[in-house]
Amino acid sequence: MITDNVLVAFSGGSYSRVVLQFVHEWQVKVLKNYEASRDRSLPVFGVGVAFVDESTALSTKTSDAVALIQSTVLSLSPPAKDLHVVPIESVFGSDSLEERDRLVKLLDSVSDETGKEDLLLHLKMLSLQKIVSENGYNRLVLGTCTSRLASHVLTATVKVCCLLCPH
Repeated sequence: MITDNVLVAFSGGSYSRVVLQFVHEWQVKVLKNYEASRDRSLPVFGVGVAFVDESTALSTKTSDAVALIQSTVLSLSPPAKDLHVVPIESVFGSDSLEERDRLVKLLDSVSDETGKEDLLLHLKMLSLQKIVSENGYNRLVLGTCTSRLASHVLTATVKVCCLLCPH
């Protein structure tokens, strides 16, 4: 009886690796408890893994990263995890060439690096939300370090101050 489907956002970095390992070990423990229970009424959850490929936006190749991520996910003990690898431009539709052109045009319209970084983060979250909604997940787990969280808080504070106190 699966009660939840959890999607783990996975970049291949150390924080997302820790989160994936933690969620996997938690799932294994819950599954063992379910199988050990007499009435099999304990909740069990499914896990999927998502990698948002930003290579078009960053003008890089990610084939090695994708292979490493596939290897990492496949190396986990059962139960198996569904792996979703989606290009960031897929938020625009299904025609890959048109999507790429649209993403490049959008990024080119943003003049400053901070704005581009914010836009990419927003598009990445939209990509993850799209995976969640299209694949029946009802939870999304991100691996974020405290430095990144502090950076978000400071950035948001500065943006609000700039809006409230015009130069």
